[in-house]
Amino acid sequence: MNRLAPCAAVLAVFAATPAAADVNADVNAIYDRIAEGIRVHDPEMSRRAYTADAAYLPPNPGPIDQGERLHGLMRGSAERLKTDQVAMTISYRVARRTLAGNTAIDMGYYRTAMKRGTDGAEQVRYSKFLLTARREPDGTWKISHDASLPSTKEAYEAAQPVTGLKYDG
Repeated sequence: MNRLAPCAAVLAVFAATPAAADVNADVNAIYDRIAEGIRVHDPEMSRRAYTADAAYLPPNPGPIDQGERLHGLMRGSAERLKTDQVAMTISYRVARRTLAGNTAIDMGYYRTAMKRGTDGAEQVRYSKFLLTARREPDGTWKISHDASLPSTKEAYEAAQPVTGLKYDG
């Protein structure tokens, strides 16, 4: 019996499993794609952060937005922001992440700031979120389920950085 075979098998498993730091960076990149898409009014950048069949549980009354309906709402929102010359930025603070195979569950806060034209007053909103991301067959991570609710400036500011997780200062 070859005594090295069990050791080789263990090493092969570790070599095939991406390091948690790499997974965290890949999942964190989702937030960067959304933020850049919002900043430049490009709904396709945001769309690429979500799966084709993604579901979003909005904070307002009404139906769950999913699939093409969700993506259509993203396109419409981006067009309105662009037409109305509204600059919008979004900042994320992920407070907790659970990784299980090809699934990541994130919980945290985000801040959106909007300003119409060059002389408009800035409007800021704070929200908390819970989302599920999954690794697609091509290796990219995308959001499959997303929910958000109103939060407060105090809760957003109290969120502390967690090593490896998205945290916009």
